[in-house]
Amino acid sequence: MNKIIIILFLLVSNLVVGQCLNQVTHLNGSMNINGTNVTISSLGSVSTNTSYCPAFTTPYLVGQVSDGSYTFQFSPPIDSISLNFSAITNISSNKDIVKLTVNGSHYPLTNVGNPISCPQTNSIPILNLNGNMIAPGGTSAVGCVELVIPGPISQIEVLDSVVGFPAGVIFSLFICNESTSINTKSNTDNIVNIYPNPTTTHFTIEGINKPYNLTINNALGQLLYRERRINEQSKKVDVSQFPKGILFIRIEAEGKVVYRKVVRQ
Repeated sequence: MNKIIIILFLLVSNLVVGQCLNQVTHLNGSMNINGTNVTISSLGSVSTNTSYCPAFTTPYLVGQVSDGSYTFQFSPPIDSISLNFSAITNISSNKDIVKLTVNGSHYPLTNVGNPISCPQTNSIPILNLNGNMIAPGGTSAVGCVELVIPGPISQIEVLDSVVGFPAGVIFSLFICNESTSINTKSNTDNIVNIYPNPTTTHFTIEGINKPYNLTINNALGQLLYRERRINEQSKKVDVSQFPKGILFIRIEAEGKVVYRKVVRQ
Protein backbone atom coordinates (compact mmCIF):
# COMPACT_ATOMS: atom_id res chain seq x y z
CA MET A 1 0.00 0.00 0.00
CA ASN A 2 1.37 3.35 -1.05
CA LYS A 3 1.43 6.09 1.51
CA ILE A 4 2.32 9.71 1.26
CA ILE A 5 3.76 10.60 4.64
CA ILE A 6 4.37 14.27 5.10
CA ILE A 7 6.83 14.76 7.93
CA LEU A 8 8.11 18.24 8.62
CA PHE A 9 9.91 19.14 11.78
CA LEU A 10 9.44 22.84 12.55
CA LEU A 11 10.34 24.88 15.57
CA VAL A 12 6.67 25.54 16.29
CA SER A 13 5.66 21.96 15.42
CA ASN A 14 3.44 22.99 12.50
CA LEU A 15 2.92 21.28 9.13
CA VAL A 16 3.22 23.75 6.27
CA VAL A 17 2.39 23.16 2.61
CA GLY A 18 0.71 25.10 -0.18
CA GLN A 19 -1.40 24.66 -3.29
CA CYS A 20 -2.11 26.40 -6.58
CA LEU A 21 -5.85 26.77 -7.07
CA ASN A 22 -6.28 30.40 -8.13
CA GLN A 23 -6.39 30.19 -11.92
CA VAL A 24 -5.83 33.33 -13.98
CA THR A 25 -8.28 33.44 -16.89
CA HIS A 26 -8.63 37.03 -18.14
CA LEU A 27 -6.87 37.92 -21.39
CA ASN A 28 -5.89 41.53 -20.85
CA GLY A 29 -6.11 44.38 -18.37
CA SER A 30 -6.22 43.99 -14.59
CA MET A 31 -8.20 41.78 -12.25
CA ASN A 32 -7.98 41.11 -8.53
CA ILE A 33 -7.58 37.40 -7.83
CA ASN A 34 -7.80 36.48 -4.17
CA GLY A 35 -6.04 39.66 -3.07
CA THR A 36 -3.49 39.79 -5.89
CA ASN A 37 -3.83 42.35 -8.67
CA VAL A 38 -2.98 40.58 -11.94
CA THR A 39 -2.31 42.71 -15.02
CA ILE A 40 -1.98 40.97 -18.38
CA SER A 41 -0.54 42.21 -21.67
CA SER A 42 0.34 40.37 -24.86
CA LEU A 43 2.70 40.72 -27.80
CA GLY A 44 2.77 39.16 -31.25
CA SER A 45 0.70 36.14 -32.23
CA VAL A 46 -1.70 35.36 -29.37
CA SER A 47 -5.19 33.91 -29.17
CA THR A 48 -7.41 31.87 -26.86
CA ASN A 49 -8.16 28.19 -26.36
CA THR A 50 -11.42 26.68 -25.11
CA SER A 51 -11.47 23.21 -26.70
CA TYR A 52 -7.99 21.64 -26.69
CA CYS A 53 -7.30 19.85 -23.37
CA PRO A 54 -9.85 22.19 -21.73
CA ALA A 55 -9.54 20.55 -18.31
CA PHE A 56 -5.86 21.51 -18.14
CA THR A 57 -4.85 24.24 -20.60
CA THR A 58 -7.09 27.27 -20.98
CA PRO A 59 -7.30 30.01 -22.05
CA TYR A 60 -3.92 31.15 -23.43
CA LEU A 61 -2.60 30.34 -26.92
CA VAL A 62 0.72 31.76 -28.12
CA GLY A 63 2.76 31.34 -31.31
CA GLN A 64 -0.05 30.25 -33.61
CA VAL A 65 1.36 32.16 -36.60
CA SER A 66 4.62 33.70 -35.35
CA ASP A 67 6.32 34.50 -32.04
CA GLY A 68 3.81 35.40 -29.35
CA SER A 69 3.75 35.96 -25.61
CA TYR A 70 1.57 36.80 -22.63
CA THR A 71 3.04 38.81 -19.75
CA PHE A 72 1.57 38.66 -16.25
CA GLN A 73 2.33 41.26 -13.58
CA PHE A 74 1.48 40.59 -9.92
CA SER A 75 0.95 43.13 -7.17
CA PRO A 76 1.94 42.34 -4.51
CA PRO A 77 4.49 39.78 -5.75
CA ILE A 78 3.38 36.17 -5.37
CA ASP A 79 5.12 33.20 -3.77
CA SER A 80 5.03 30.97 -6.85
CA ILE A 81 2.98 29.96 -9.88
CA SER A 82 2.06 26.68 -11.53
CA LEU A 83 1.84 26.28 -15.32
CA ASN A 84 0.18 23.65 -17.52
CA PHE A 85 1.14 23.31 -21.20
CA SER A 86 -0.19 21.44 -24.23
CA ALA A 87 0.17 21.35 -28.04
CA ILE A 88 3.97 21.78 -28.07
CA THR A 89 5.27 20.61 -31.46
CA ASN A 90 8.63 19.62 -32.94
CA ILE A 91 8.09 18.07 -36.38
CA SER A 92 10.41 18.57 -39.34
CA SER A 93 10.98 22.33 -39.75
CA ASN A 94 8.10 23.30 -37.42
CA LYS A 95 9.05 23.79 -33.78
CA ASP A 96 7.74 25.51 -30.64
CA ILE A 97 10.32 26.80 -28.15
CA VAL A 98 8.75 27.82 -24.84
CA LYS A 99 10.77 30.45 -23.01
CA LEU A 100 10.01 31.96 -19.60
CA THR A 101 11.14 35.35 -18.36
CA VAL A 102 10.74 35.95 -14.62
CA ASN A 103 11.14 39.40 -13.09
CA GLY A 104 12.81 40.67 -16.26
CA SER A 105 15.37 37.88 -16.67
CA HIS A 106 15.39 34.68 -18.68
CA TYR A 107 14.37 31.76 -16.46
CA PRO A 108 16.12 28.52 -17.47
CA LEU A 109 13.96 25.57 -16.49
CA THR A 110 15.38 22.59 -14.61
CA ASN A 111 12.31 20.35 -14.94
CA VAL A 112 9.10 20.09 -16.98
CA GLY A 113 6.57 19.30 -14.27
CA ASN A 114 4.42 16.17 -14.53
CA PRO A 115 2.75 14.29 -17.41
CA ILE A 116 -0.60 15.68 -18.49
CA SER A 117 -3.67 13.40 -18.42
CA CYS A 118 -5.11 14.59 -21.71
CA PRO A 119 -5.92 12.18 -24.57
CA GLN A 120 -4.83 14.79 -27.11
CA THR A 121 -1.22 14.76 -25.88
CA ASN A 122 1.48 12.27 -26.85
CA SER A 123 4.38 12.69 -24.42
CA ILE A 124 6.07 15.07 -22.00
CA PRO A 125 8.34 17.95 -23.12
CA ILE A 126 12.12 18.03 -22.80
CA LEU A 127 14.56 20.87 -22.15
CA ASN A 128 17.11 22.24 -24.59
CA LEU A 129 20.58 23.43 -23.59
CA ASN A 130 19.23 26.90 -22.76
CA GLY A 131 16.66 25.61 -20.29
CA ASN A 132 13.75 26.22 -22.65
CA MET A 133 10.98 23.69 -23.20
CA ILE A 134 10.56 21.85 -26.50
CA ALA A 135 8.87 18.70 -27.74
CA PRO A 136 11.00 15.62 -28.43
CA GLY A 137 11.97 15.43 -32.09
CA GLY A 138 9.23 14.15 -34.38
CA THR A 139 6.40 14.71 -31.89
CA SER A 140 3.43 17.05 -31.61
CA ALA A 141 0.71 17.73 -29.07
CA VAL A 142 3.20 17.40 -26.19
CA GLY A 143 2.25 18.74 -22.77
CA CYS A 144 2.81 18.83 -19.02
CA VAL A 145 1.15 20.00 -15.80
CA GLU A 146 2.24 21.44 -12.47
CA LEU A 147 5.38 23.17 -13.68
CA VAL A 148 5.98 25.23 -10.56
CA ILE A 149 8.03 28.45 -10.74
CA PRO A 150 9.15 29.64 -7.28
CA GLY A 151 8.97 33.28 -6.30
CA PRO A 152 8.74 35.90 -5.28
CA ILE A 153 7.36 36.76 -8.72
CA SER A 154 6.30 40.25 -9.75
CA GLN A 155 6.28 39.52 -13.50
CA ILE A 156 6.44 36.50 -15.78
CA GLU A 157 6.37 36.28 -19.57
CA VAL A 158 5.44 33.06 -21.36
CA LEU A 159 6.81 33.18 -24.92
CA ASP A 160 6.52 30.74 -27.80
CA SER A 161 9.48 31.37 -30.10
CA VAL A 162 8.48 29.53 -33.25
CA VAL A 163 10.38 27.96 -36.11
CA GLY A 164 8.24 27.45 -39.21
CA PHE A 165 4.52 27.05 -38.51
CA PRO A 166 3.99 24.70 -35.54
CA ALA A 167 0.45 26.06 -34.75
CA GLY A 168 1.17 27.39 -31.28
CA VAL A 169 1.38 26.43 -27.60
CA ILE A 170 -1.53 26.43 -25.15
CA PHE A 171 -1.12 27.05 -21.44
CA SER A 172 -2.83 27.88 -18.18
CA LEU A 173 -1.46 29.71 -15.15
CA PHE A 174 -2.31 29.27 -11.47
CA ILE A 175 -1.28 31.46 -8.53
CA CYS A 176 0.10 29.49 -5.59
CA ASN A 177 -0.99 30.80 -2.23
CA GLU A 178 1.43 31.28 0.61
CA SER A 179 0.70 28.28 2.75
CA THR A 180 -0.74 28.52 6.21
CA SER A 181 -0.32 25.89 8.85
CA ILE A 182 -2.24 23.36 10.86
CA ASN A 183 -0.97 22.20 14.21
CA THR A 184 -1.67 18.49 14.19
CA LYS A 185 0.35 17.40 17.25
CA SER A 186 1.70 19.59 19.99
CA ASN A 187 5.44 19.56 20.71
CA THR A 188 6.09 16.53 18.47
CA ASP A 189 6.87 15.81 14.83
CA ASN A 190 3.77 16.29 12.68
CA ILE A 191 2.54 13.35 10.61
CA VAL A 192 -0.42 13.43 8.20
CA ASN A 193 -0.95 10.31 6.07
CA ILE A 194 -2.98 10.35 2.84
CA TYR A 195 -3.07 7.01 1.06
CA PRO A 196 -3.23 5.30 -1.39
CA ASN A 197 -1.97 7.82 -3.92
CA PRO A 198 -2.66 7.41 -6.83
CA THR A 199 -6.09 5.91 -6.23
CA THR A 200 -9.09 4.73 -8.24
CA THR A 201 -11.75 4.39 -5.54
CA HIS A 202 -10.87 6.06 -2.25
CA PHE A 203 -8.17 7.50 -0.05
CA THR A 204 -7.72 7.61 3.71
CA ILE A 205 -6.62 10.54 5.87
CA GLU A 206 -4.86 9.77 9.15
CA GLY A 207 -2.92 11.68 11.79
CA ILE A 208 -5.14 14.66 12.63
CA ASN A 209 -6.10 14.70 16.28
CA LYS A 210 -8.71 17.46 16.26
CA PRO A 211 -11.99 18.18 14.39
CA TYR A 212 -11.39 19.46 10.87
CA ASN A 213 -13.19 20.53 7.69
CA LEU A 214 -12.38 18.83 4.39
CA THR A 215 -12.88 20.12 0.84
CA ILE A 216 -11.78 18.59 -2.47
CA ASN A 217 -11.41 20.57 -5.71
CA ASN A 218 -10.43 19.55 -9.22
CA ALA A 219 -7.63 21.17 -11.24
CA LEU A 220 -10.00 23.95 -12.36
CA GLY A 221 -10.84 24.86 -8.78
CA GLN A 222 -14.35 23.39 -8.96
CA LEU A 223 -15.69 21.99 -5.71
CA LEU A 224 -16.16 18.21 -5.77
CA TYR A 225 -16.65 17.38 -2.10
CA ARG A 226 -17.10 19.08 1.26
CA GLU A 227 -17.49 17.72 4.77
CA ARG A 228 -17.40 19.64 8.03
CA ARG A 229 -16.42 18.84 11.60
CA ILE A 230 -14.76 15.51 10.90
CA ASN A 231 -13.62 13.97 14.15
CA GLU A 232 -12.08 10.66 13.06
CA GLN A 233 -8.49 9.49 13.45
CA SER A 234 -8.86 7.54 10.20
CA LYS A 235 -11.16 9.07 7.56
CA LYS A 236 -11.96 7.14 4.36
CA VAL A 237 -13.10 9.30 1.42
CA ASP A 238 -14.86 7.81 -1.61
CA VAL A 239 -13.60 9.35 -4.88
CA SER A 240 -14.81 6.65 -7.26
CA GLN A 241 -17.34 9.02 -8.88
CA PHE A 242 -14.90 11.90 -9.30
CA PRO A 243 -13.38 12.70 -12.73
CA LYS A 244 -9.89 11.35 -13.30
CA GLY A 245 -7.08 13.80 -12.70
CA ILE A 246 -5.51 15.74 -9.84
CA LEU A 247 -7.59 16.27 -6.69
CA PHE A 248 -6.67 19.20 -4.45
CA ILE A 249 -7.26 18.35 -0.79
CA ARG A 250 -7.84 21.14 1.74
CA ILE A 251 -7.94 20.38 5.45
CA GLU A 252 -8.87 23.19 7.86
CA ALA A 253 -8.76 23.01 11.64
CA GLU A 254 -9.12 25.91 14.06
CA GLY A 255 -8.62 28.45 11.30
CA LYS A 256 -5.40 26.91 9.96
CA VAL A 257 -5.04 25.00 6.72
CA VAL A 258 -2.98 22.23 5.10
CA TYR A 259 -3.17 21.27 1.42
CA ARG A 260 -2.28 18.10 -0.47
CA LYS A 261 -2.78 16.59 -3.93
CA VAL A 262 -4.10 13.13 -4.78
CA VAL A 263 -4.19 11.60 -8.25
CA ARG A 264 -7.50 9.97 -9.19
CA GLN A 265 -6.81 7.33 -11.87
